[in-house]
Amino acid sequence: MPIMDYQRYLDAQSNARTEGSSFEVLDGKSASRAIRQHLQAADMHFSAGRFQAAIQELEQADSKGPSSSLKVALGELYNRVGRYEDAIRIAEGVIKELPKSAQPHDIIGNAYLHLNKPDQAVQAYLQVIAKAPDMAIGYHHLGDAYWTLGRNKDALAQYQEAIKRDPGLVNVLIKSATVLQELGQKQNALEKAQAALRAAPNNPLAQAALGDAYLALGDHARAEAQFRTATELQPNFPYFQERLGETYALQHNFAKALAVYQQIVMRNPENIGANRQLAKLYRQTGQPALSEYHLGLAAVLGNKLTEAATHYRAALKKDPRLKGAYLDLALVSLKQKRWLEAIQAASKAAELDPRDAMALSLLGQAYLGSGKVQEAEQILVRAIQIDARYAPAHLHLAETLVRQKRCREAAQHYEMAMGLGLRNDELAQQLLDCRQ
Repeated sequence: MPIMDYQRYLDAQSNARTEGSSFEVLDGKSASRAIRQHLQAADMHFSAGRFQAAIQELEQADSKGPSSSLKVALGELYNRVGRYEDAIRIAEGVIKELPKSAQPHDIIGNAYLHLNKPDQAVQAYLQVIAKAPDMAIGYHHLGDAYWTLGRNKDALAQYQEAIKRDPGLVNVLIKSATVLQELGQKQNALEKAQAALRAAPNNPLAQAALGDAYLALGDHARAEAQFRTATELQPNFPYFQERLGETYALQHNFAKALAVYQQIVMRNPENIGANRQLAKLYRQTGQPALSEYHLGLAAVLGNKLTEAATHYRAALKKDPRLKGAYLDLALVSLKQKRWLEAIQAASKAAELDPRDAMALSLLGQAYLGSGKVQEAEQILVRAIQIDARYAPAHLHLAETLVRQKRCREAAQHYEMAMGLGLRNDELAQQLLDCRQ
């Protein structure tokens, strides 16, 4: 179960709300009015998921009235936004001020775990347990560190200690179910997943954990129901859809499996695993051209351009009318500076669909790369006539005009490309050079 990935996914959502507040305890009557204002602002930003803004408010509060509580809150947030070294630094300072406190050790352990230093995380979490033996959090996080180290039995023992202290810890129950699966204890894994779902019936991870348990036991129908529910509860996290697709495939329901993976790739074309699964499913359903095409996409995403080109050529041998394969072969050829092959592939795509602005834009780039500037200009002008909002055509037409020292015209097309969403430092510099 990708429980850590799911938490990061939730944290990354622009509209994510975080229940509760780390700062309520800080907002006491003893704090000055200025500090309370910063704490209230930090609380508002934190609750809305604006963690960087919350950090800025806490840093200002700490500068006006430093306290260990403020530094602990800052350490927690530094970990939340990936500033792990800062989290360690500030927590070590708190330990000097409050040597009996467990929380700064937990902050340090979390930072080391994210920095892929699980051995150091173990030592920090052991300090949490030593200083707060009745709290579940130390055992929970020590279990995470052991799991990262591949010490599954030790991880499970720590999770059990955490559950003894807080039986309703859903994430710990889910992790226990997953570790039990890895240890081959399928029935015990099922029971832990059922306990997680009882504790949180609307938790999509708990639903998926139970689906995994049923799948391991060969109960495909029940597994399908659980993954379908998880997907309905959280439709934008691809893992749940992937598991549902796998279950359909195991039941030889290839039409539904294909529909699921096509939806995943539509939402995230850069999902390598989903493209590979689509390749497998298309092969199983007698569609070899599409199978080779998705293998090509997976190879591109893995930066294996030569392999990708081989798959695209294979796809086109099986289906010479597969426009997407021509387009992607042209893209790969451009990256490899194989201008003639790029011209041939883009020309074929344009023959199949004369009003495809992308095909014409790629053809224009290929002509430009091969030194045929006039031909490139003519093709790119056609692309813009077909779709004036296709930004890459404006960009490459600008490059073509620069080659001809027609900088006033080029600047107009650079501005169009930027206005249509193409923005980066290199493009801004090219526009500046034209204006100069």
